[in-house]
Amino acid sequence: MKIFLLTSLRCGYIFSLTAFLTTGAFADDEQRTCQIVKALKSRNGDLAYQTAKMISRMDEKTRVTLIDPLIEALKEDDKRARSSISHALANIGPKAVPDLMKSLSHKDARVREGAAFALEVFGLNSDISPAVPALLHALQDREREVRAAAASALGYTKNEATVAPLVNLVKTDEYWLARTNAINSLRILGRRHAKQVVPALIEVFKDEEQSWIVEGALVFYGSDSVPPLLEVFQDQTLDRYVRLGALRLLAEIGPGVMEHPSAMPMLRKVLKHSDESFRMAAIYAIGSCGAKAKEAIPDLEGILTDKSPFVRMQAAEALHEISPNDRTLSNFVNALIQSLKVDKNEINQGPTKSHEKRSVALNKLVSLGPRAKAAIPILIEALHDSDIRSMAAGALVSIGPDALPALKEASRDKDLAVQAAARNAIEKIAARSQGEKQ
Repeated sequence: MKIFLLTSLRCGYIFSLTAFLTTGAFADDEQRTCQIVKALKSRNGDLAYQTAKMISRMDEKTRVTLIDPLIEALKEDDKRARSSISHALANIGPKAVPDLMKSLSHKDARVREGAAFALEVFGLNSDISPAVPALLHALQDREREVRAAAASALGYTKNEATVAPLVNLVKTDEYWLARTNAINSLRILGRRHAKQVVPALIEVFKDEEQSWIVEGALVFYGSDSVPPLLEVFQDQTLDRYVRLGALRLLAEIGPGVMEHPSAMPMLRKVLKHSDESFRMAAIYAIGSCGAKAKEAIPDLEGILTDKSPFVRMQAAEALHEISPNDRTLSNFVNALIQSLKVDKNEINQGPTKSHEKRSVALNKLVSLGPRAKAAIPILIEALHDSDIRSMAAGALVSIGPDALPALKEASRDKDLAVQAAARNAIEKIAARSQGEKQ
């Protein structure tokens, strides 16, 4: 109660103070401006935020008087304070845009960066297309933070002329944030520019140390990314992890892969690859295509006896994704049940591999929920294994009421740890059922 009252008083104080700053009586505009800038630079984030917000409620004449002082205040070293000031400038409205454009050529890099950010914030809900030339020029700035800020703002100009310069920045800039912001802006501008954008993304993707920057964008461009990703995988000169990454991105693209006739035959061929990771990635990609991948069913059925338990599990799951029915579900659950068992070969390989295999199986059982009820006996047995007890209990909870009889019996087990795990699972199932009724 005390904390609540203190919080309420604090919020009331901040609101009253910001209201006074924007509507109160001051000796002159300079005094008001000084106090507003001071509030924006405050270490109190709520005060700075509310002050920036309140500026939009001022009359236009008063807002305009703040433009020059706020731009000058962008010289602040504290980045958080500069962010608050940029938000305040954006809240001044269209009248601030010309001055912000000029500030993109200011001698102080902090001002240039802050001006670009202010234009971005303003561009979220308003037209900043007049700023395109100035922002494009800022892409060439010697300071990397300015380039990054300009790249981010350009996405909100919704201007086709920005595509080529942003693509060029993706290919040439050494600063990861500038490239990331440029990619985000290109995504905002839409998929229709895929033919211009995807080749540049692929070049970055081929660099193992930089590939993470463009992965999300390649998935965003969907089927347009499929042909070049297939080429990346087939390029034997590239790093193994880059080629494997290409297969994984195909899986994230999903059904869009099927728009290209050459994709499925290649993926089916990879199912015979000697590298387990490549087989796994290919299975995942095929399964993500759903019912459209029915031609691959014989190939997937052929690897249900693969030497790798991970491949067997993934193949069974893919078959169920492609053709969801009782038979494929039963086969999938059975594959997971078999993976929870430890054979002699795995004992020789050490505990890590065995634990990893069983963890994967348990996570998949959790995702199946009540459909995994056939696994209840082995999950109860797994409660005796301290390495996977918690995960096994989680899988039983996900199965729900069907697991209660076995859990009640386990709650009387002679092993106290098993008793505790079973009782905890029973309580969670009861709480979940109660929540569903409400």
